[in-house]
Amino acid sequence: MEFYYLKSLKRNLLAGSIVLEGLSTVNFRDENGQLKPVEVSISNLYKPGITKILIDKWQPVLNTICSILNVPSSLIMKLDEDKIKVFLRGNTPENPYHLNDAEKLAYGLYCETVIAKQDVLIVPDARKDDRWKDGNPDIDLGMVSYMGVPFNWPDGEVFGTVCVLDAKENHYSESFKKLIVALKDSFEKDLELLVLQKKLKSNNLRLEKSNELKTKFLSLISHDLRGAVGSLNSFLKLILNDKESWEQVDLIKSLTVLSGQTDTVHKTLLDILQWSKVEMAELQAHFEKTDLECLLDKVVAFYGGQSADKDVKFVIDKSGGVCANADKNMAEAIIRNLISNAVKFSPQNGYVFLSTYYKEEISYFRIKDQGIGMTDDMIEELFHQAPSSKIKPSKCKNGIGLLLVKEFIGRNNGSIEVKSELGKGTEIIVGLPKYTS
Repeated sequence: MEFYYLKSLKRNLLAGSIVLEGLSTVNFRDENGQLKPVEVSISNLYKPGITKILIDKWQPVLNTICSILNVPSSLIMKLDEDKIKVFLRGNTPENPYHLNDAEKLAYGLYCETVIAKQDVLIVPDARKDDRWKDGNPDIDLGMVSYMGVPFNWPDGEVFGTVCVLDAKENHYSESFKKLIVALKDSFEKDLELLVLQKKLKSNNLRLEKSNELKTKFLSLISHDLRGAVGSLNSFLKLILNDKESWEQVDLIKSLTVLSGQTDTVHKTLLDILQWSKVEMAELQAHFEKTDLECLLDKVVAFYGGQSADKDVKFVIDKSGGVCANADKNMAEAIIRNLISNAVKFSPQNGYVFLSTYYKEEISYFRIKDQGIGMTDDMIEELFHQAPSSKIKPSKCKNGIGLLLVKEFIGRNNGSIEVKSELGKGTEIIVGLPKYTS
């Protein structure tokens, strides 16, 4: 399929999205023969193109209508931005029109009047009609009578007209008129099916992408929780293997910390499972006030066990009340993944620096580690891996987590910047739209 791209575009805000519309100005002749301009919508950039299958279906119909009405010319005309052209023609030897023949929208032609008034137009003999006898290019081609009907897309935007022309005076009976209208209705049904087919294809692609995201997301949950629970398990074994040497005060303190970490992991698991049950079908962002500093505190608590193994310390610099207009669960998933990577690549006894701040209308959070760092080429490829759902997270070059980070940032109209140098750590800055009450 191809799309018809138009030069002049009108921007309309509909339900928060921008729709691009093509506009055309047609001129119709009133009863006194005066030209009256009317602006009509002709298409948008998301309309499907007319397929060869459809053209092959319409062509014999146009051929037959010439025979039934005993006229030399039957046409489907298409309205473009500044002209109207022959889109399809009946293949009769006497038909003077050719494919893609076009006239500029300046003369108030028959078809312009049909489109402007959205009604049937019958001109029995243009040579006897003051409105049509002068400056008429159809008369120059020997076509003196006309009958046409408007031909539109399902949403009402104009495609053009369906019309017939004759070299002799023709008043076109009511039966002929009904026949042309019925043909037009049939053609419009074809356009409706074409649009529905395109929507179905688009929905199938969206569902495939949604299923891919669900697979990534479930793999990520498994990966994150397995790491957190593994750290808790290691901590417990450490206590049990050396339980005789523990002082009661130290043991109680360690178990208290362990209990708090377990509660955090359990709560996070419940939150994620609840969210996935409700939202996984679409994975659409639900924008709300999201406190980035609270999320940082929550995620730091979540990874307390992991950082304790390497004695990684968190340094948090809060600006105070930095909130984003974002999906809270997606924002948490972004922060959780980035902090997990920072801890993973940090050296023993290293630091992870976290901060939040506003800049203009953007809320930022920053994560900086003292890890192994990356080259420019590694940064360039960081978010480009697209692993199959059959690949395990541990086998992915860049990890499923970072792919989901990129996806979630995009769905929240955010941005991400990565700065890194080998041996000197990595700094990642994520920007999300600022929440304004």
